[in-house]
Amino acid sequence: MLKEYRTVGSISGPLLLVESVTEAKFGHIVEIELPDGSIRRGQIL
Repeated sequence: MLKEYRTVGSISGPLLLVESVTEAKFGHIVEIELPDGSIRRGQIL
C-alpha cells in the first residue's frame, strides 16, 4: 500500500522527521521526493 505524507517536521543531518504518520514500522523502506523531483530512498528507524 502506497501512502504519501507532506508533514516534514525537521531535518537533522541524515535524519528526516515526518509527523502524523500512521502504520509505519521499523525497517520499512521509504521514498522521499525532493523539491527538484529527484527520489531518495530511506529506512524507518
